[in-house]
Amino acid sequence: MRVGGEPPLEPLPAKEKAAKQAAKWGEPRKVPAKKPTAPVRMKIVWNVCGASGTALKSFAYAERGAAEAYATSRTQSSGRTHVVRASKVPME
Repeated sequence: MRVGGEPPLEPLPAKEKAAKQAAKWGEPRKVPAKKPTAPVRMKIVWNVCGASGTALKSFAYAERGAAEAYATSRTQSSGRTHVVRASKVPME
C-alpha cells in the first residue's frame, strides 16, 4: 500500500529489466558447449560365477556351450553352485 497518494509502480519491460541487470551485475558468462562423446561399443561375454557372484572365468559370446560345461564341472567338483551369466564389456 502506497502512502501519500503516489501512483503504483509499473513493472519494467523485459528489455529494460535485462539492461538494468546487465549494468548491475555485468554480462552473463557464456558456457561453452560440451562435445558429444562417441558411444563405447560393447560386446557380450559369458562369465562363470560362483555362489558369491564373483566371476571365475570369462568366455567369448560364441563359446556358451564351453562356459556351461565349465560351470557344470566346477559345480560337480566343488559341490557348490556355479552359474553362467552374460556381461557387457567394452570392445578392445
